[in-house]
Amino acid sequence: MKCNVKEKTVPFEFDGKTFRLKFNLNVIAEIQEKYEDLDSFFEKMAKVGDMLWLLCLLINQDVKKHNKNSTEKWGYYTAEQIGEAFGMSDIKTLSSLIADVIMNAMPSKDTEEDEKNATAE
Repeated sequence: MKCNVKEKTVPFEFDGKTFRLKFNLNVIAEIQEKYEDLDSFFEKMAKVGDMLWLLCLLINQDVKKHNKNSTEKWGYYTAEQIGEAFGMSDIKTLSSLIADVIMNAMPSKDTEEDEKNATAE
């Protein structure tokens, strides 16, 4: 099995830091633990609380990675802290950000073609 591990992240400025948001298997596992499956989660994404929960999860994934690789430790965030930083006018921007993070996790057409070619060989 060919595994093309390539980090596809979306930069996000928050609290004076630049976070590299990534929709990876750890995020999917957290979603499944809370919502049972991805379909249930995506149905609920229209709710602001669920959107804040996911954004918090994405940010904290990067905090964890940063803390693992740096001597300067960052603190973890809560959905409430993130919600306090944004207003109603930011909902569309945050929704687009989350959509970008999810879309970046999807295999590109080139990746799909490479996998088909590798299987055919």
